[in-house]
Amino acid sequence: MSGKTTELKKRYLNLLKSGINSDNIRVFTSTAQQGSKWRESINVSAAGKLNIYTFFGFVQRELRRYWNLVNANHSVEPIFINIESSQFPTRIVLINYAKIIGSFKSMPRPGV
Repeated sequence: MSGKTTELKKRYLNLLKSGINSDNIRVFTSTAQQGSKWRESINVSAAGKLNIYTFFGFVQRELRRYWNLVNANHSVEPIFINIESSQFPTRIVLINYAKIIGSFKSMPRPGV
């Protein structure tokens, strides 16, 4: 772990020790994998509920939570796709496009 992550975990635990409820603490990570590492490394029973999100995960959660206020006429329901899920089809489209136009020759092929 980097020094920054260790320091943030120390600050998080200090907030808990000072009496701040874990429901009032949010942790934002760059990736879901980093969030999982946070969860694994914090003693959940001592920490209580962990509010660990990626930035986009938090935005998605809040949009779903308050969608009725965002879209008052409820004519459109939000559909979200996470970045990991969107990368594979995007890559396939780009590779097929590259075959047609002959570009992106250095792009690795799926399964290679």
